[in-house]
Amino acid sequence: MSEYAGRSYGKGYANVRIDADDAISGLEGFSVTAKKALKSYLEEEAAPMLRDYMQNNHGWQNRTYTAEVGLTVDVVSEGNMKRDDYSLHVEMYHTAKHNGYEYGRYLEGIDPGKNGVIRTDLGVLEKTARLQSPIVVNGMKNVLERYS
Repeated sequence: MSEYAGRSYGKGYANVRIDADDAISGLEGFSVTAKKALKSYLEEEAAPMLRDYMQNNHGWQNRTYTAEVGLTVDVVSEGNMKRDDYSLHVEMYHTAKHNGYEYGRYLEGIDPGKNGVIRTDLGVLEKTARLQSPIVVNGMKNVLERYS
């Protein structure tokens, strides 16, 4: 079981996701009520906790606060809750832009930026996933234990 699903760069910004399916060995077999409770936990508790952690623990110095405000957490569900194809994940990403330039990728160490410097420390997205996903996974397990 992976603690977090990893990074993605396909949307033009840095992206990390925590996949409930990986953490819980699949959601199949759980009732619709359990899946709704899990989604509610992720939206109401986990996502705000992750966003707060990112905004308080990024590795850059704020100048305009645009980058900090651009740290975003979404809960994404796919499929039908009533069927076994339902999946749920938390997606953390950076939407920081200045004059049309997407610089969240630079802050995450993905893009060397205009100075050609590649950061060697973990970006805030990956650091949050590594350090906070065990808390999120435990929260998910606690929610689902009530329905087993």
